[in-house]
Amino acid sequence: MSETIHFDTHKFVKRMTKAGMAEETAEALADEQMQLIQGELATKQDLAKVQHEIEKLRADVSRDIETLRAEIANSKVEILKWVFAAMVAQTGVIVTLLKIPF
Repeated sequence: MSETIHFDTHKFVKRMTKAGMAEETAEALADEQMQLIQGELATKQDLAKVQHEIEKLRADVSRDIETLRAEIANSKVEILKWVFAAMVAQTGVIVTLLKIPF
């Protein structure tokens, strides 16, 4: 993480003991809070980086989807060409067979 987050453990312990918490418990809780802050929280800069990466991924996915749509459209055209050619060939075979005397 690139930004420092400030947490006053002394002030936190004083506030918790004033509220009725045992000092040892308040100190342990303050230590845990510090570990969470230092190791788990993301800064605004971290979130901005993640958002930028997400936008790049969205653009990539959109580009890939458009490529797939174009490929599907081309495949449809090819299939229609083959089906039409097969129909013409079948028609030719049927006409030829009808002209042959049995």
